[in-house]
Amino acid sequence: MKKIFIFILIVFFTTLAFAQVPTFHQFYGEIKDNNGNLIKNACMDAYINNNPVGSYKSPNGSYGLAELFFVSDGKNGDEIKFYVSGLYSKSFIFENEGLTELNLILTAYEDKLCGNGNIDCNEECEGTNFNGDSCAKRGFSQGSLSCSSCKIDASACSNPAGGGNGGGGGGGGGASCVSNWSCNWSECINGVQRYNCTDLRNCNNNTGKPAEQTRNCSVSTDTDDLLTGNGLDSYNKGEQPDVNWIYLMLIFILLTLAIISGIAIVIARNKNAKKQKKDMDLKIKEFIVKARMRGYSNKEIKEMLIKNGWKEEEIDDILEK
Repeated sequence: MKKIFIFILIVFFTTLAFAQVPTFHQFYGEIKDNNGNLIKNACMDAYINNNPVGSYKSPNGSYGLAELFFVSDGKNGDEIKFYVSGLYSKSFIFENEGLTELNLILTAYEDKLCGNGNIDCNEECEGTNFNGDSCAKRGFSQGSLSCSSCKIDASACSNPAGGGNGGGGGGGGGASCVSNWSCNWSECINGVQRYNCTDLRNCNNNTGKPAEQTRNCSVSTDTDDLLTGNGLDSYNKGEQPDVNWIYLMLIFILLTLAIISGIAIVIARNKNAKKQKKDMDLKIKEFIVKARMRGYSNKEIKEMLIKNGWKEEEIDDILEK
């Protein structure tokens, strides 16, 4: 019995040690500038211990409503740092399964994401990491990109000048203009966003211009409607990280351990009861033998045993043996 109990404890605590239950803290709110105006197409990043734990790009200045936003894999008491457009905005303490309204403001603090080695929301590059971009992908045959303030600088990209000395013309054509394209997603209009690119050098040509792209989007303009409609209600409807199967697995293991423990206890009690009955039968037999040696009849012996709480059928069974 002792070995069974020890085995059950080992299985139980080993299961608890290796079961990794996901953690999450849900946030929602608005992103504004210092004047209290909602910032459209604002980028928000969340960090814990210098590790990225969440990112969100808001087309209308609100976040975590039309599309839920979770900070995952934190521990209770961890500090979450929120950044807006790469600048530190506000901190909050992680609470597992928490639901918090947190409004963020674009500030001018010195704490910046640019330079941390990660390409965060609204950043094009980090150091020598250009997120797969290159001069060749921009239509140039030579040169290399550079990264300045986490924005790509393509001014060093170029194509070889056309051949020939050109006869009889005027002076040389001078240095060619090399486009420097800056691209961003547009506002969500009629369910569609467009990838617009602007030449910062105004070269008036399309050399190296990234391909035009579109993507589907959705915009909810009324914060109050979101709070009472598709936003927080969806949280209550279970649209959250899928942790139910882990809870079910733990419940199943605990129930299995409980059943095994119950069976072990019943078996042990039955063995103990049989041993006790056997011992009592031996004591009754010993009593009967001694009583008969003293001259008592079976009837007298039976009456004495009944007075002491013994059942009549048990006494008859032993007297007949």
